[in-house]
Amino acid sequence: MQPYERAWEFDRDLQERGARRVQRFDRGAALYNDSLPRVYDGNFVRIDDADGLGADEAERLANALQGELRHRKLVLPATAEGLAEELAARGWSRTRIATLEYRGEREPPAKGTAEIVDARAIRGAREAALADRDDDLTRQIAEYTERLAAANDGRIFAAFDRGEPGAFCALYERDGVGAIDEVTTIGRFRGRGLGNAVVNAALRTSLAGGAGLTFLNADADDWPKQWYERLGFVEVGRRYEVWRTI
Repeated sequence: MQPYERAWEFDRDLQERGARRVQRFDRGAALYNDSLPRVYDGNFVRIDDADGLGADEAERLANALQGELRHRKLVLPATAEGLAEELAARGWSRTRIATLEYRGEREPPAKGTAEIVDARAIRGAREAALADRDDDLTRQIAEYTERLAAANDGRIFAAFDRGEPGAFCALYERDGVGAIDEVTTIGRFRGRGLGNAVVNAALRTSLAGGAGLTFLNADADDWPKQWYERLGFVEVGRRYEVWRTI
């Protein structure tokens, strides 16, 4: 199995473990976290087989499977670029998600200091990173990320500045694969190397644990992708996320 396919398989398992409810259908699965309805990442329809799927049918699936939600979100595989663009032309928002495999040094040098912490210890930092959302949405997103970490035995790395957590990320490991997720630096702590510290700590931990594949996902059109590439990550594939508010 190629790196992108392994990463896609890992992400599917990660998402389903973090869901409260999974409804399967012939083309994929719908994931739900009913108590957190505003979290798009926790309530979406994943299309595994997009062969021959057109925009009309995709919209019907989203409406049928997410009828009680105030949003529609589809996660589409690498083969569905055309469908993603067609839905974007109909007014859906579209993000291209790049999967990047680490191909740098097998023993990368330490960069800064980071430590493993309890997920709840950085709740304040998570909320600070979401300061542009309203209080209810901030609470739901923070609760979902903690739920995802707990359901997948995730390890949370944090880097501190004068006792305050300034950056953090999660590492998920299973069956020789390590996934680095939720890489976040609080705005007022940027430029101090804290983001480098947490990513590097998670990366070193994954490699030391014997992972044959360590990867992360990033917006293909945003600046962090170039930063990850400088750290030794290489793009191996893309998927697509499309969504709209009802």
